[in-house]
Amino acid sequence: MRIMKSNKYLLYIPCICCGLTIGMGVISLLGWLSGLRILASINSHSIPMAPNTAVAFIVMGIAAIVLHSLPLHRMFRWISALLSLCVVTLGILTLLQYFHVIMFDINQALVKCTGGPFGNVPVGYMSPLTAGNFILAGASLFLLTLPSFRKPIRNIASCLATTVTMVGSIVMLGY
Repeated sequence: MRIMKSNKYLLYIPCICCGLTIGMGVISLLGWLSGLRILASINSHSIPMAPNTAVAFIVMGIAAIVLHSLPLHRMFRWISALLSLCVVTLGILTLLQYFHVIMFDINQALVKCTGGPFGNVPVGYMSPLTAGNFILAGASLFLLTLPSFRKPIRNIASCLATTVTMVGSIVMLGY
C-alpha cells in the first residue's frame, strides 16, 4: 500500500464534493425540465427534489468552488458572495411564502410542477426546513467571502455550517 507523502490531494476533496452537489442539482433540474421525475429523486419511492432546491444546490456548489479555487482574489470573492446572497434570498422568499407574507409562488417560478402530491407532501415545493438550511448555508459562505478572515467571523460561519450539517444529517436519518 502506498503511503501519501503529501496532503495536497486532500485539497481536492471540497471541489469533488461541490462537483457532486452541482451534479445532483443538474440531474434533478433536467429531470423536471424533461418530465422524467425519477431523475429528481433517489428512487421512485422518494419525494423528488424541488426545482428551486436543485437550483440552490447548483448555485451554492458553484459559489463554494469559486471561493475555494481563488479565495484571495477580490473578483472571485465578490462572485461567491453574490451567489451565496442569491441562495439566502431564495430561502427567505420561500419562507415568506410559507408564512403567507408574500403571495408570489417562488416554488413554481422556475418550473411548473405537475403530478399531484406525494402522499401528504406537495411535489415541487422546497420545504421550509430546506429553505432555512439554505439561508444558514448561504450566510455561512457569505461570511467566508468577507475580506477580513478574522477568527470571530470564521467561528460564526463554522457554527452556521455545523447547524446545517446537523439538521441535514437528522433529516437524512429520518428519511
